[in-house]
Amino acid sequence: MSISLVGIDIESGGLDGYIEIDGQRVHGAAYYPILEIGVLVATSDLQKADAFSVGIRQSQESLDKMDPWAKEQHEKSGLLEVLAEGGGHNYLADSVEDAAAYIIQRLESVGAMPYDRKERTGSIVFGNSVGFDMNFIGAQMPELANHFHYRKIDISAIALLERTAWNWVGFNPPEKQYGHTALADIQESFDELKSYTKTLQTMIENMKL
Repeated sequence: MSISLVGIDIESGGLDGYIEIDGQRVHGAAYYPILEIGVLVATSDLQKADAFSVGIRQSQESLDKMDPWAKEQHEKSGLLEVLAEGGGHNYLADSVEDAAAYIIQRLESVGAMPYDRKERTGSIVFGNSVGFDMNFIGAQMPELANHFHYRKIDISAIALLERTAWNWVGFNPPEKQYGHTALADIQESFDELKSYTKTLQTMIENMKL
């Protein structure tokens, strides 16, 4: 087996901090619904192997739990309408369990296997601020979370270094398009990672001249 890099981006019904509901302190990642998941699979040298999106049907009870601001944004983007009508995704799941099972099956179909710490092979997650996404997945889809290495590649960290300690490198990441879908967002993150990698490769090649 080899290492696979798996990009993850979700659209959720709220944020992942602690909130108070009916006098109880609960974590947003466990409370707010996951609406949509974008997944992109690449080899360790950033060759794209697969990309797909999964929508999750929402009950009225689930919609009622959404944060008002998040609900307004997802109504404006059309995501809630897409989920209600059943189109717009590679797979429309009936539950988070159904979504997780589909994603795992599809990952393994392209060779992105569970991470094996002894062999150091399998799937490693990447994305922008991917800790947010994985907090939701860890809370609601533990079987999917367990598919990955516990460490994550957070591309946002590279972006912050590019503006601070590494500003001398001359990174020139692509301009963000803000596609407002999980799949578009993770594709954008992948393009950003490739851009950073190309800059470093060019720098090293020039040093050899």
